[in-house]
Amino acid sequence: MSLANAKVRAIALIAKGEAFINWLYLDSVSKVTIGYGTMLPNADAAVEVDLRHPNKKPATADEKRAEWRRVQAISPAGTDRNYSAQSYRKDAQLFIMESEADHLRAMKLDAFVAELRGIYPGFLSFPEDAQVGLMDMVYNLGPNGLAKKFKNFGRAINHPKGPDWKRAALESNRPQLSAERNKEVKDLFLSAARIAEVEARNQPGRPPARPVRK
Repeated sequence: MSLANAKVRAIALIAKGEAFINWLYLDSVSKVTIGYGTMLPNADAAVEVDLRHPNKKPATADEKRAEWRRVQAISPAGTDRNYSAQSYRKDAQLFIMESEADHLRAMKLDAFVAELRGIYPGFLSFPEDAQVGLMDMVYNLGPNGLAKKFKNFGRAINHPKGPDWKRAALESNRPQLSAERNKEVKDLFLSAARIAEVEARNQPGRPPARPVRK
């Protein structure tokens, strides 16, 4: 198993589920967001992003802060919003290139992988498919959302006798996402369950495992 390979696969999966938006918008709970779902918690966070004018001229720090504040002022953080990201396009003044969105996504995922190791102590030893599924979930939910809103999911993974991947698959559903994305992640955990079953049967002293039917 390779954590680096799991990250590559997770980035591809995230790209399918998180649309690329190159302007600032408010997510479903009115948090300023850009790129592939990268949340910017405050105006200073926006300063760190390579925001540009439509003519590709780099924005100044003050311009970045002003744009962040303009968008946040539309609705206080924490307030539910039903507007689509596209609705913020007409008033947008600063934008990012897709390469910058890729960079932000990679940085966000790296930070979240570190968080996953704290939430699930056995993370580095999990089957690669499980790691990919967890990366997709934490990217979408955030570490706090994953830990606090998916407690049964967490209990299944941190079970004293070892991860119960079949149970985790059942508990992984995120109602706000598409059925397709939920199925992809569920299938990753079911794959991890099959891998774990084969490994358990192939331990020393046990007869070789028979092929697992899909």
